[in-house]
Amino acid sequence: MDRNEKDILLNQMWDIVLRETQVEDDSGCDWFTIGDNTYIGDTDCHVSSNKEVAELVNAINALEGQSGLKKVVHITPEYAILLDKKI
Repeated sequence: MDRNEKDILLNQMWDIVLRETQVEDDSGCDWFTIGDNTYIGDTDCHVSSNKEVAELVNAINALEGQSGLKKVVHITPEYAILLDKKI
């Protein structure tokens, strides 16, 4: 996939995520998922329980992570319990 195709795909995916979560400003924080839940920056900022949104966020993180733009962050519910994080 060339850079233009990747950018177009990422923009389309972000458009869907932002529309579904109604987030207008993420303050530049990383988006991550725990199970089907999506958060921005910290587990205190829960923005969605929609499985499809979580899958899109994981796909975006994977695509952006390949170019080093963002960290890939996905935590399973079981691991979150070990970290003592409420989900």
